[in-house]
Amino acid sequence: TCLNFQPRSATVTAQTRCEVFEIRRNVLFVLQRNEASRKALDKRYRERTLVNQINSIELFKDLSPEERRESIDYLKEKVSLIRVQPGQTIYREGQTSDDVYLLRLGHVKLTQSTPGSDRVLNYLRPDTTRSFFGEIGVLSEVNKKYSLNLADQYQGRRSATCTALDHVELVGIGKSHFLELVDRFESLRDKFIGLARQRLTRDEATQLDVVAPVASFLD
Repeated sequence: TCLNFQPRSATVTAQTRCEVFEIRRNVLFVLQRNEASRKALDKRYRERTLVNQINSIELFKDLSPEERRESIDYLKEKVSLIRVQPGQTIYREGQTSDDVYLLRLGHVKLTQSTPGSDRVLNYLRPDTTRSFFGEIGVLSEVNKKYSLNLADQYQGRRSATCTALDHVELVGIGKSHFLELVDRFESLRDKFIGLARQRLTRDEATQLDVVAPVASFLD
């Protein structure tokens, strides 16, 4: 949270007399540029935080304790930790969908091309159902396998452009790992499919709101 100017995620209290070393944010930024330091920080995140973060996400709450533990153990060593600067594009509409993302820290904006300009679809933040994104293009590749009738028009491509609004940290899940995860857990697959359908319905409504006035003007 120090790196991303976010509020503290926990309260830390001394239980005995102790001494602590304080590392200022500017020093932490320098440490992040060093590969060995970055790997050590990422390793600590995987050990301390990733499990709790996934456990708190609504999409995983329908899994049994055993299934949740199995899915987290599966993901823990396969995810990539990604840092994005303010204003940086995470992916663009129409690009190939290679990953699904969990928003760890920061805020992102989703936009979609419409006649005349780009339309904002949503703003995403951590610790909500919306903290997962990028699943539509990935799930569209298994339409035939599960008879999903989902996002055929995207054919494995991004349905929107995603941009970081501030310092953002992401947990990236590769396409093959994500598809294996939803293939293994039916309830998780149903959750992601339901979320994707909701987002597609919203996007289609947004397109109609824009296209209808433009068509009327052209007539």
